Amino acid sequence: SDMLYLIMEFMEGGELYDRLAAAKKYTEEVAADTAYQMLLAVAYLHAHKIAHRDLKLENFLYARKDSNCLKLIDFGFAKFLNEGTVMKQACGSIHYVAPEVLKHSYTVQADMWSLGVIAYMLLTGTPVFLGTDKEILRQIKAGKPRFNSRFSNLSEIAKNFVRKLLVGDPDKRLTAAQALEHPWIAGRHAVESVQMDTGILGCLRGYAQASHFRRAVLCMMAWTLSVEEQEELRKQFL
Repeated sequence: SDMLYLIMEFMEGGELYDRLAAAKKYTEEVAADTAYQMLLAVAYLHAHKIAHRDLKLENFLYARKDSNCLKLIDFGFAKFLNEGTVMKQACGSIHYVAPEVLKHSYTVQADMWSLGVIAYMLLTGTPVFLGTDKEILRQIKAGKPRFNSRFSNLSEIAKNFVRKLLVGDPDKRLTAAQALEHPWIAGRHAVESVQMDTGILGCLRGYAQASHFRRAVLCMMAWTLSVEEQEELRKQFL
């Protein structure tokens, strides 16, 4: 009677970028279908007035090895919202955080910026913003992403999708419901199936390896740092 048992679903299919990095063929259609599954999860949350607040590649897993069914995990920062609720707590992961989160005044639309970053990474293999943490935060606050050369090689419809998510003004950003109706998503099976730059998969593979190492370091820190020391690090981050 004094024991608490947690029963959780086992995601044996592994992480999204591990699966993509191991793929032999990678096309815009694959990226669009992946983004579609992510949008379904986020649209469901937003329809039920829930903000995830930590959307990133690492938080999408495959249910089974023989399935392409993605599932969204890690609801540690998730928050139930009332109508018109404005959130103030800065949280999330540095590469994915929306400009308004850094200003401590945001809504569920912050999740859509994060999805824009994810879509960009799926299409180019790299984060939108590069540099030191301080440089990245400065670029995000400006709300004006600079796209790399791989981005210019994408279809116009894919570029349009990303641009409509990475909008500094959250009121002008696509909602989850609107994003599902965007031609790149709604017409994903008609999207070009031409093999994309193989370097994208190499970048995703490198990002995956770096992420695994980073999580190992964070795990070590969680076990060795005091609560006060961890809180101080959080303040320095955001």
